[in-house]
Amino acid sequence: METDLLRTFTAVVRTGSFTAAARELGYVQSTVTGHLQALERRLGTRLLDRLSSGAVPTNAGARLLPYAEQLLDLETRIATDVPYGDDRPVGDVRLGRVAQVNAVTCGMVRVCHVMRCSPRISGLG
Repeated sequence: METDLLRTFTAVVRTGSFTAAARELGYVQSTVTGHLQALERRLGTRLLDRLSSGAVPTNAGARLLPYAEQLLDLETRIATDVPYGDDRPVGDVRLGRVAQVNAVTCGMVRVCHVMRCSPRISGLG
């Protein structure tokens, strides 16, 4: 299911208005209408009652809303937590004591290089 359609649906429910949802999402009103019609066709039921006082969810729309919000939250978490095409290391670096000064210097240079190239690694000392 297209998350753009769900995002539009939740914006209309939140704002109570196709116009306000369009403004919030950066769409024209006809795009919001098209998204809602496509979602209603996909699910085979009316999701919103279009009243003069605004758009309100039908029973089916009210049932869809928590699922839509969960899916959109998951989409955000995936985009944040899962790097796209990024195989660089992630995690913490812990350094222990090394007996030789040259080994320490050489090791620190390597660690600094890895941390500079992999910003998602944090140094803990």
